[in-house]
Amino acid sequence: MDLPDALLVENMTISDVTSIQLNEDNALAFIKQIEAFRTLIYSEVHPLTMMIFIKVIIEPVNTVSPTYIKEHFNISQAAASRHFRTLTVRKDADKAGLGLCEVRCDPMNPKWKFLALTPKGLQVAQELSKHF
Repeated sequence: MDLPDALLVENMTISDVTSIQLNEDNALAFIKQIEAFRTLIYSEVHPLTMMIFIKVIIEPVNTVSPTYIKEHFNISQAAASRHFRTLTVRKDADKAGLGLCEVRCDPMNPKWKFLALTPKGLQVAQELSKHF
């Protein structure tokens, strides 16, 4: 598999590595945002589940579906469905979900399912807005 030059790190020198700099303010803000998310919800939330929840907050209603997740994040349909369910009340038959979203069906096509914020999800979204 050929990787783009930007991803090849084995030929980097020490000076190349030490010249890499992140914007410290942005990096610290990002860390604080992740910490806020983990504190408000659950410390073991998968980063992709965090990103999907944020998409539910910022995207128009009836946008975030398993297919949207699959295509937008370039993951398998099974993984997309798993993250989708994790945000709802019940992840699996024997496991509780986060309860941040509920499943809504499209009125025009009941087979299409989308995530919508629950009252708990709205409360978390409002709290997260202080950190984003």
